[in-house]
Amino acid sequence: MSGVKLVIFDLDGTIHDSSAGIAYCFRKTGETYGITSIPDEKIRKGLTGPFE
Repeated sequence: MSGVKLVIFDLDGTIHDSSAGIAYCFRKTGETYGITSIPDEKIRKGLTGPFE
C-alpha cells in the first residue's frame, strides 16, 4: 500500500450498508463451528443490538 495515507473503515453503515457482508461473515463463522442455519432475523437483530 505504497503511498496510502488514509484508510477508512465504515462498519456501522453510515457511508455504505455493510450488513450483507457482516451477515456473510457470521454465517461462515457459524459453519466453522457446525452451526449451519442461523435465521436471517436473528442476524439482523444482532446487527442492531445484542445477540440472545
